[in-house]
Amino acid sequence: MRQDMRSAGGAELVNDTPSNAPSKRLSRYRSDYIKVSDGPLAIAELGLPALRKECPHLDSWLTKLEVD
Repeated sequence: MRQDMRSAGGAELVNDTPSNAPSKRLSRYRSDYIKVSDGPLAIAELGLPALRKECPHLDSWLTKLEVD
């Protein structure tokens, strides 16, 4: 997964085609991955500060929501 992120130029740039969407990639790495349950758990485990650090677009969007 980290190699995919490095190759794409960052976490937010991994989503280059529908067949390579992050959830599709995760399903290839882990056949038991379930987007609707594992995704929120991963986000909770990583925490918003880490996500914001890795994903500037997400950080910007969240900042806008916090201000508005």
